[in-house]
Amino acid sequence: MPASENHGSDLNRCRQCPTRRVCIAAAANEDQLNRLPQHLRCIETVPSGHHLFYAGDSANAQYHVRSGMVKTYTINAQGDEYVTGFYLPGDIVGVVHSDNCHAESALALETASVCELNDEALVQLAEIGLTTALVKRLAVSANTAMRQQINLQHTSAQGRFAGFCMMFSARLSRLGRCPTHLPTPMSRTDIANYLGMTLESLSRVISKLQATKVVRAKRDHIEILKPETLKTLGLHVDY
Repeated sequence: MPASENHGSDLNRCRQCPTRRVCIAAAANEDQLNRLPQHLRCIETVPSGHHLFYAGDSANAQYHVRSGMVKTYTINAQGDEYVTGFYLPGDIVGVVHSDNCHAESALALETASVCELNDEALVQLAEIGLTTALVKRLAVSANTAMRQQINLQHTSAQGRFAGFCMMFSARLSRLGRCPTHLPTPMSRTDIANYLGMTLESLSRVISKLQATKVVRAKRDHIEILKPETLKTLGLHVDY
């Protein structure tokens, strides 16, 4: 369970949030900014390794990431895990569900914070005129997921990794963060799983790109040294 929750309606919370420009608050006027915190439950601290929800839990809320990184995954009947996404600030987690239950689990890869938007709050967003803003944010999430699916269809393991890095870079750039320094709180196994390749195949791809000085990979980050070269390898994806 999250370690710290803010149940109050601090009027400055949305106004001072560093993720404000990439969430529904970006479209809010002054009155809406004052009222928005009343409809969101801010979970200030989700410790690394803790779940926001598990597959099968009642899907009565979605979570807007404020800080940190979250991964989603599913486990099949044989017990095999499949990583389905990595979520950054501004992303919405918990919109994929079936029969009113979450279809996947969501895990904090590092200390994170989120805003919970439950079903009742969705109705209240309409009352203060922010439904359109939410729909637009959901459309951004759907577009990101679509590009990720295109990347996963690429036949080259090197191309898939390059596409992953370039999409990750573009997402960081939109957050105002360094586009050539990709934080990796997820494991290499998670990345390989997400890209549909073995850990050995991913290691070979990274070793080759390091040998040609295209990237420099450390335990906690990947540094892009030659963005144009990496972009050429990932031309199948629109960033």
